[in-house]
Amino acid sequence: MDEIGREIRRLREEKGWIQAKLAVDAGIGVSAVSLIETGKRNPSATTLAKIAEALGVGVAALFPLGQSTLPNFEQRRETAARGPALERYESLRPRLFEIEQLGWHEQSAVFDESLRLFKDLLLNDLHDVLTDAERREQNLVMDILQQATWHILALWELGQERGELGENVVNLEEARAAKARLKAAG
Repeated sequence: MDEIGREIRRLREEKGWIQAKLAVDAGIGVSAVSLIETGKRNPSATTLAKIAEALGVGVAALFPLGQSTLPNFEQRRETAARGPALERYESLRPRLFEIEQLGWHEQSAVFDESLRLFKDLLLNDLHDVLTDAERREQNLVMDILQQATWHILALWELGQERGELGENVVNLEEARAAKARLKAAG
């Protein structure tokens, strides 16, 4: 969540606010803002919603994924074993970028597909044949997939808190366990 903290700080500073102003507007403590911005505390979905509302942005804006376009690796299929993985990423990329517009079931499919692709890239033992640029590219894709799964999980937690997420749609405990495995693997 360090990236989220940095993004919150960037948005706060862009408005010319000090931490106390954000804390008051969001209805949280100044120390909480400080801990979140420095990555020493992971904010709950409720806290993220309060901060986003105070900053006048959507929750997605707190995630760096929502701030920039995702890399497009056109014409970069040098290693035969990497090609299918990058093609899977390319087909997943538009859905990652528009994740908040997808329904819960579609988000669940993107979550599962992101986890599978991350695992495949992690287990793909190509480090000896990859160039430095290809290795950086693969690591970037893995970072994007990891951030995307965390973002989807935060959306689901927020949906559950708001009563919008049906129990039959997503098993949050399984999703949290998958996130923990992803964090341990990366």
